[in-house]
Amino acid sequence: MRRAMLMLLTVTMVACTAGVALAGYSDPTPGWTYLDNSWYRNSTDADTGEVTHWFASNDGRNTPHDLHDLDHYRYYTWGLEWNVPMGDTITEASLTFNDIRNWDNDRDPNTHLFVQLLDEERNGGNDLLSGVREYYDGNHSIVNAFGGVGTNLDGEDLTSPNNNPFNNMPDYAHDITYDFDGDDLASLNNYASDGMFGFGFDPDCHFYNNGIILKITTGPTGGGGGEPVPEPGTIALLGIGLLGLAGVGRKKAKKNK
Repeated sequence: MRRAMLMLLTVTMVACTAGVALAGYSDPTPGWTYLDNSWYRNSTDADTGEVTHWFASNDGRNTPHDLHDLDHYRYYTWGLEWNVPMGDTITEASLTFNDIRNWDNDRDPNTHLFVQLLDEERNGGNDLLSGVREYYDGNHSIVNAFGGVGTNLDGEDLTSPNNNPFNNMPDYAHDITYDFDGDDLASLNNYASDGMFGFGFDPDCHFYNNGIILKITTGPTGGGGGEPVPEPGTIALLGIGLLGLAGVGRKKAKKNK
């Protein structure tokens, strides 16, 4: 009896411990999985074969709603260790900031959020690390902490703040979606080719948001163009058909003689 009770207690403790461990890594939304310090899910288009991949940043709180507190005195990186499916290339990409807002309603035209697409380097020769990382920003003026490293995505158009959604943000929640253009996609394909790329965020004010989502679409490399190539079986059937027609033609020629 004592042995049975001890075994039951042991099983209960293991189950509770496993429950605590798994609770921290439960899916934030059905269909999401935890992938190397980020949340990930995908969906395949049955007609085109293209795959859409979604990434939600994670900073240890095990939820896609992080990077939500972008402090003026900090800058951040979000590194992704992910490989493009073999034989595919990235055809579309977008970066969405959900419910982003300024911390007050001052509407200072000098406020700005720098957004940088990064390769393996963060800045100053330092490596980009996987997951969300936070660093102290000693320069509190409107200067991009990432300098010339990587590819700038926010435009840095500080002379026309009304034409740039990352300038002079209001204090009410709104979404910003940045769609990658051809040059951005070329950089993204290049950076992601070795399985490591990411983003840098330098807030030159204090911004809140409810999650940053990266959306990537991949498809067969070189797909979508040219005429379809006939399969060998189709070519063989076509050849048999032509031989048959030739035989019928010879029979008719003999009868006419």
